[in-house]
Amino acid sequence: MSHSAVIEHLRNYGIKRETEINKKNQLKGQIPFGFNVRNGHLIKNIREQNIIREIKQMHITGFSLREIANELNKRRIPTKNNGIWQANTIRKILLRERTSAKN
Repeated sequence: MSHSAVIEHLRNYGIKRETEINKKNQLKGQIPFGFNVRNGHLIKNIREQNIIREIKQMHITGFSLREIANELNKRRIPTKNNGIWQANTIRKILLRERTSAKN
């Protein structure tokens, strides 16, 4: 079947090509920890926001990034992608929080 025939069949069934989808309603990249997407907009995930508060509190009290990651893993708190926590992930969350606090 030719490419144009496939496109024609997709249109007949109401399936749009990726280029026809309204890009304004789609987010690119990974959804940040602490948020979900609804109707193309980021909304706060309350459970994850509470974990971010805990991360910030642990950091303020002197926990290293690695210690924070280890604590979250020990408590079996999943990352956004159900993975394990890494120090670099904690660093990114803290940097994002500092940046958003300035704005």
